[in-house]
Amino acid sequence: VRFLRILRLARVLRSISSFRVMVSSILGSMKTLLIVSLWLTFVLYTFSVFFLGGFADSYPDLDTETQSEVRDYYGSVVETLISLFMSVSGGDDWGNRMRPFRSMSVFYLGMFLFYIFFMVVGVLSIVVGAFVETAAEVSRRDRDSVIENEIRETQDMAANIRSFFEEADRDGSGQLTQKELEDHLQDARVKAYFASLDIEVSQATDLFALLDIDDSGNIALEEFLGGCMRLRGSASSMDVNLTMWEIEKLMCKVCAFSKDVEAQFTWLADVLGAPMHIRRQMTQMNPRKKNFRNMLWTGVEGKQTKPLGFPTF
Repeated sequence: VRFLRILRLARVLRSISSFRVMVSSILGSMKTLLIVSLWLTFVLYTFSVFFLGGFADSYPDLDTETQSEVRDYYGSVVETLISLFMSVSGGDDWGNRMRPFRSMSVFYLGMFLFYIFFMVVGVLSIVVGAFVETAAEVSRRDRDSVIENEIRETQDMAANIRSFFEEADRDGSGQLTQKELEDHLQDARVKAYFASLDIEVSQATDLFALLDIDDSGNIALEEFLGGCMRLRGSASSMDVNLTMWEIEKLMCKVCAFSKDVEAQFTWLADVLGAPMHIRRQMTQMNPRKKNFRNMLWTGVEGKQTKPLGFPTF
């Protein structure tokens, strides 16, 4: 029964986005944690060996109380590692661990202060930054979180556009006329909002023509909402490639029509018996289609491929 309750609790917690991202961040930081642990161990071991050498040289000249502190705090490599780690992790005040250094030379005291400064200001700050960056990267890669954020942003944007439509539709007819749109776009706040959506509203007439899909002279809510969602932002790679595809099809149709017209004129000249010296040979220059360089994604250079789906004249 307890195991089933734990499973039920885990299922509920998994549905919470923040908890899921937090657990994913912890699991994704394991590799960074291992690397950081090895690096901290290396730094602590280096300073431990250095300080133990100083204590070994200065131990006979120390008083009895200081020798007792040295044995308690820095009696071995392991105890030195623990003392240095506690000094920078909050396990003990580093001022207490610094007392044996006061009876030694100023050089070792300065090195201990340098160690505290180096670990607290330098190493630990870098470690925290590395964990934060790893957690942020895991959060960005979280598929469910990305989907939820995208849906939330789209819904918020659609709600704002719907609110704009209702404000612009002053007569409450559910249809937006060109006059109503132009009048509402005179508001500087409305222009600023559309600018945040990357929609150019300086030409209200052109904007109305783009949004009026059925050319009825009025824009319904669905037309306005769909048009604004389509116009927002810059052109995507999909839009550019679709445009190139449509231009390619139109170019091929024009080439075919031109060759057909040339053949008809040649036949007509033959029928009418036009002299050869007045026949003008029509030369058709087909536009050259540019192939993509395969080496950009396959590493193979020099291999040319013909675009599929269109005839070559």
